[in-house]
Formats: sequence, structure tokens, C-alpha cells
Amino acid sequence: MDSWLADAGKKGPPDSSPGYVRHYYLDTSDSLGSEWDWDGISRRMSHSYLLDWGDIGLDFITLGIPTRPWERTERAKGHEKFGYFDIATFVPEDWKNEYPNPAFSRMTERDGAWMARILSRLSPDLVRALAAAGQFSDPSNATYLGEVLEGRLDKILDRYLTRLSPIADVRVDGGALCGTDLAARSGVRDPALFRFRAQTRDGLPLPVAMSDASSFCVAIPHRAPDGGPADDDASRYVGVAIEDGVARGPLLAYLYDLGPSRGFRLVGLERPQ
Repeated sequence: MDSWLADAGKKGPPDSSPGYVRHYYLDTSDSLGSEWDWDGISRRMSHSYLLDWGDIGLDFITLGIPTRPWERTERAKGHEKFGYFDIATFVPEDWKNEYPNPAFSRMTERDGAWMARILSRLSPDLVRALAAAGQFSDPSNATYLGEVLEGRLDKILDRYLTRLSPIADVRVDGGALCGTDLAARSGVRDPALFRFRAQTRDGLPLPVAMSDASSFCVAIPHRAPDGGPADDDASRYVGVAIEDGVARGPLLAYLYDLGPSRGFRLVGLERPQ
């Protein structure tokens, strides 16, 4: 559920602008899966809807011959209470909840990448703390749950941080454009594969200075003097494309040149596919 929250708060109309959208996820009782009396349904959870006409049609056409992912999954020995909640059969882009939900069925590549950038902030320690919050009487259950959550998180990041640019925390620092590559920071690929390069939209190469394996700054030359044209002069706009050598698409950053003494203003970001 998406709700618009006005910055004016109680002083103005609830639908006034400016404001922001807050995203809510409702009905989380089945977030770790669900258990049914008929094992055949329990096995299919997260792979197929309770009534999945697509799978029914495929079974009808193929006579049920193809092996489905849920036919290979097994309960973890000693942790049967978690049912078929595992890592091996989890495929992020194929995951399904119990019934069709537009929030997932209409999800685009940009939606998935947006959520992956948020999830990448979850450190292994925090994931294990979330598992421990269940206060299981058997500590091994918390360990198992933490391992599954970490494994699934790794798969989500590997899938959605390697197509659209995973560069975030973009900001102007002095005369440089800085950011952090969340794919490099999360370790979804071998560090040696990340090779950062930047250029203006005119094709001018720009130097990239790395502060660590995932954080960088790009020095940008000024193209307009102080006290030059009016602030709406199109010639003051600077476009910078940054690639990390792993993601398919670059990050396009647009800046407005206020002159050497005033620096740059970041005015837009784009992640083309």
C-alpha cells in the first residue's frame, strides 16, 4: 500500500504538495512461508500460486512430465518447522506469493533494483540479529534461519544489482561527484571485476579516484565561469556517465555548473537498462 504524506503535516491538507510516498507491506504473517495439511500445496509455496492457471495449463499441455522446482525441495533435517523455506530452490525473479498481488506481478526491473539497493544495507550481523529476534528455544533454529535469510539476500542482490547501475549515495563533494557502488560493497562479484570509468556526455574521459573498493569520486571540470550566463542557461548542464564494469547499464548523473566558486548542483539521476 502506498500512501502520500504531505510535508505540511497537520497544518495543511493531507494531500498537499510537497510531500513523499511511503510504501507499506501488509499481511506479513506468511513471509517465511506457510504450512498446509496437504503437503503438495506446502511444497508449491513461493513457486506457484494456490490456484495458478499458468502452471495448470502447462501441466495439461505437457502431461505433467517436466520436473518442477518444488518437486526437488526437501525439509531441512532438524529444522522441519521451517517447512520448505530454503536457499537452493529460491529464484528471486520467479518467486510467487500465495495469490497474485499487483505489487509483485507488475514489478519492473527498476522496482527490483530499487528494493535491492535498500536490502543491500542489511549487514550479515543485522540479518543474524533478525533471526535471533525469533527467540527460538533451540538456538540452532536461529542459526538455520539466519543462514537461509543471508543466502536468499545474496541471490536477490546478485540478481538485481548487476543489471541497472548499483551506484548510490551520489553526492557532490567540492568539485567532484562521489558515490558508492552497492554491488561492490556487497561482494556480489569478484572485486577484480569492478573497473570504474567515467566520461561526460560529450565523450570526455574523467578521472576516477577510489577511496576504497566500492567508494569513488569523479573530478568534473567547470564549463561555466562565475557570474556568467543566467541560472537557466542550458550550457551549464553537465552529464556524466559512470560504469563499474559489472552492471549492464551505467549511472547517468546530471549536474548544474554554478561556477568554480559555487560548485555543482546535482539535479538528476538516471539508470538506463
